Amino acid sequence: MYSLTTCGYCKQKVTELKQQYIAFTEYFIDEDSMIRAELFTKLAKSGYPSGSIGTPTFDVHGSMLPNNPDMSIITSVLLSTEVNWTEVNLPQLNQSETKLNNVNLAINC
Repeated sequence: MYSLTTCGYCKQKVTELKQQYIAFTEYFIDEDSMIRAELFTKLAKSGYPSGSIGTPTFDVHGSMLPNNPDMSIITSVLLSTEVNWTEVNLPQLNQSETKLNNVNLAINC
């Protein structure tokens, strides 16, 4: 997740991701110019013009999701993306943390 330190939408998305038990890594593009350049390169390769994208922006296994995408979009991309599960370290959840009515993925975005 690419964020700005001053972004209220980013803070809200962090809360939503945690509520859905979706693991992520947050990168602050206003604190790290290399991360900012990486984001703009990924966006350009995906056909998005650099500089006109809002935060938070997500890279979900190579699919760029800019402009504070809805959680339903993030979840849809997560569920439709092929993942090599032998390379993913899933946290061990105890029974009280497991949601039976939702698919909970722990994948870095």
